[in-house]
Amino acid sequence: MLKSSLVVAFLLIVFGLFTVRFILFRDSPLESSELAVYGQVPDFSLIDSNANEFSSNQLKGKIWVADFIFTKCAGPCLAMSQKMAEFHKNFQKDDRVRMISVSVDPSRDSPQVLDAYASRYGADTNTWYFLTGSSEAIHKLAFKGFKVSSVEDSINHSTYFVLVDQKMQIRGYYDGVHQEKMSQLSKDILSLLEEI
Repeated sequence: MLKSSLVVAFLLIVFGLFTVRFILFRDSPLESSELAVYGQVPDFSLIDSNANEFSSNQLKGKIWVADFIFTKCAGPCLAMSQKMAEFHKNFQKDDRVRMISVSVDPSRDSPQVLDAYASRYGADTNTWYFLTGSSEAIHKLAFKGFKVSSVEDSINHSTYFVLVDQKMQIRGYYDGVHQEKMSQLSKDILSLLEEI
């Protein structure tokens, strides 16, 4: 009898502690899945791989991922474009998601060159946009808009993917050469989609 009373008392204490912990910490920021806001992407206008003007207005209301690449890159761009192709394939049927790859070598990466590059990765250029423009516009967008490293020297461009929400707010930075960061990006895209 004493033994069963002790077991019941122990279970009640454990249950009580669990309940108190749940009530006190259910809204704890450590457990929150909400993504931080790192800034606002400014309005921009570039040229797409079909030689049409592309406005950032086309991305409003969408969850999107941006990266900065160039087609002659023999380094990280290959891995980054392959990762972007995987995201594109995984989210292509979801009209709420878009991808953009901005060339940091506009003198070489004409719309025609970008179109061939897009084809190489099986891109549907209605949902994955390959963009170019003036060096000044691209530098301003990368450095001041997305707050990634300077792209004045294309060899030293950023390897980060930037996650942007439907309100044009930057919600995350993910190093494109680390698989665990790419897995987190995929989870964070899904998290933002739940907010829409």
